[in-house]
Amino acid sequence: RERGFDASLLQRMRCPMGLTEVKGKLPIEIAVSIAAEIIATYNVSFGQHTANAEPIARLLPASRRSQSQ
Repeated sequence: RERGFDASLLQRMRCPMGLTEVKGKLPIEIAVSIAAEIIATYNVSFGQHTANAEPIARLLPASRRSQSQ
């Protein structure tokens, strides 16, 4: 907040990043954990549309972006 970020944006942040099931601390393990979380979020939110809720960040590959809009 001190740096000027909107409170609603801060609410959407995930900390810590990555899946809790991945316990490794090596950079490659952290990267895989974060990638797995992105894929899981993508699979859960793909195709969901809400009318009155805050929009979910869409994690779409370039091939599907044009189809979803």
